[in-house]
Amino acid sequence: MADTQQLSIVVEQQQDRTVIQVRGEVDLATAPALAEALAEANSDIVVDLAELAFMDASGLQALGEAGERAQRDDDRLTVIHASPLVRRMFELTGLAHLLAGSDAP
Repeated sequence: MADTQQLSIVVEQQQDRTVIQVRGEVDLATAPALAEALAEANSDIVVDLAELAFMDASGLQALGEAGERAQRDDDRLTVIHASPLVRRMFELTGLAHLLAGSDAP
């Protein structure tokens, strides 16, 4: 979907879920592209951060807002493959509930 120098977002429909693979950096300049991809997805949303190099508060905000929207719409948003640093950021900001299985604290 988005392909800038710092960020690549790949959105795939897999049966009854949407997988969003985030590669590169999510910051103030690139977070709107992530927010847009999240807004266009519905139902069971899986955000794969395996290739995430960096994320600041604007990326957390985009994921937090998408999580709230999913909950409000009786959908689900799950973050997988978060690095230890990103997991810690989720814990500190109250977003740890978005982390899946082994990514959860």
